Amino acid sequence: METVIDKFLRYVQVDTRSDEDSVSVPSTLKQHNLAKMLVQELEQMGASEIVYDEAHCYVYASVPASAGCETQEVLGFIAHMDTSPAVSGADVRPRIVEDYDGGDIVLNDQLNIVMSQTDFPELGKYVGKDLIVTDGTTLLGADDKAGIAEIMTMAEYLLGHPECKHGKIRLGFTPDEEIGRGTDYFDIKLFGADYAYTVDGGALGELEYENFNAAGAKLTVYGRSVHPGDAKGKMKNAILIAQEFQSLLPVDQNPMFAEKYEGFFHVDSFTGTVEEAVAEEENGGDAGIMPLAAGGKNYVLNINGPSQAFVAAGYAAKEGIVSVHFNTAAGACKVLSVNVNLAEITLDVDAAGNIT
Repeated sequence: METVIDKFLRYVQVDTRSDEDSVSVPSTLKQHNLAKMLVQELEQMGASEIVYDEAHCYVYASVPASAGCETQEVLGFIAHMDTSPAVSGADVRPRIVEDYDGGDIVLNDQLNIVMSQTDFPELGKYVGKDLIVTDGTTLLGADDKAGIAEIMTMAEYLLGHPECKHGKIRLGFTPDEEIGRGTDYFDIKLFGADYAYTVDGGALGELEYENFNAAGAKLTVYGRSVHPGDAKGKMKNAILIAQEFQSLLPVDQNPMFAEKYEGFFHVDSFTGTVEEAVAEEENGGDAGIMPLAAGGKNYVLNINGPSQAFVAAGYAAKEGIVSVHFNTAAGACKVLSVNVNLAEITLDVDAAGNIT
């Protein structure tokens, strides 16, 4: 029987990086490659009720109940197949650091990529253990191919050891968890579990019974590019305006300073030119976006900075539109409207220099 590590090392070789800019489900077709692999392995190990949703890339299967345990409640285990879009998941080169001694781990000597306890103090908890690492140029994919390997190994063991008594066990593998769409087409009725666990991340022995909530927003600022030699009173630099917007977010509500139930604002990416700048933000925890009307149809960004404020001034009749004032240290400029749909926020700069 293949070990859980053997399975894991095979699974990470399959590139399943999701794409947050895609509107399809799955967001990338290559996630099907791992799904098909899992279906084949489930068939070979003797799992039952195998269903492969070829349209949306979900895999369901069962480990039948042991004789005499058919009336027990159904237990489910779920893991996601995609990996984060933030870092490449192609050409992963895993290796095992045996009996970790607590020192620096040179991931890539050529590129001088080193993992040390100075940067990652939690490494100290794993002295004496075997660690699986990459060459530093890609992610490893343990989130969540470690979970997939664990579930598949469990299923294979139980199917091969009928003396281990258990009720019916349901298995579920999903796409696009990393971009927040993993449950979009998950068939709960078909899954049919009374209770289920998501096997994903965390320290050994850790059990989480709550979930993290976040909303993303894309801020687009349109400026005006003028030759620097003749720009006075004419140029509107979108990069600087976007930076000013970012500076108004609460300094202490940042992932670098937040923990436990503390909310945060996280700038995930920032690109731009004088004419256009785009910042993508993630709002996690309790800070930031608050409903203004029943049903959550109208929203306002509730942002309080230490010395500046971005405050609500009311909202219009049209769904999702709010009017606000944007106060800066240099004075006030009026924001005529912000279109908020929890997916994209677009601010324009008009000829008078106001953000509209």
